[in-house]
Amino acid sequence: MLHKSPRDKFVLTGNVQALCDTETDGGGWVIIQRRVRGDVDFYRGWDDYKRGFGTPDTDFWIGNDIIHNLTSQGYNELRIDFIYNGIERFAHYTNFNLIDELSGYIITIGGFSGNVFDSMSYHNGNKFSTFDRDNDPSDHNCAVNNHGAWWYNSCYMANLNGTWGVSNNTGISWHFTYYDKWTNLSFTEMKIRLL
Repeated sequence: MLHKSPRDKFVLTGNVQALCDTETDGGGWVIIQRRVRGDVDFYRGWDDYKRGFGTPDTDFWIGNDIIHNLTSQGYNELRIDFIYNGIERFAHYTNFNLIDELSGYIITIGGFSGNVFDSMSYHNGNKFSTFDRDNDPSDHNCAVNNHGAWWYNSCYMANLNGTWGVSNNTGISWHFTYYDKWTNLSFTEMKIRLL
């Protein structure tokens, strides 16, 4: 299974600890998000998501500033791997970019392929939101209502930073059709590489 594959630790510019996937689809992936055990709380504020939290040994978010810096250097290919009901799934995007903090970390995403429904296109062009920084276009705070932090629209079709181990609107979710409500994913990994 995906989470059993070897991952190599390395250091990014600025002494940032990172994890590399050297095998999936030819390797070369810098992992920017990982949920494996549920031992790290992802219901965090803006500053934590800006700087990053957790460690490559466990669950982590690498940090929005780092993601922005990497996409500015050409790391514009995104792959999302996850497991649902014991089945490995993936979504691949050939166009991924994260604008800087002043813009609210707006996401640009496109060029989808994979073995799941394209849930991320719903979030294209949206700012990042946390419980203490409501940037979504909804009339309520989607980060609070869905217990996460994400590029919420009104509110989500993917919510990979939701609550670990629950099967409701606050859980780690990926819609499998336009009308699905939620799922409970047991593993997620978001990774980027140079095109």
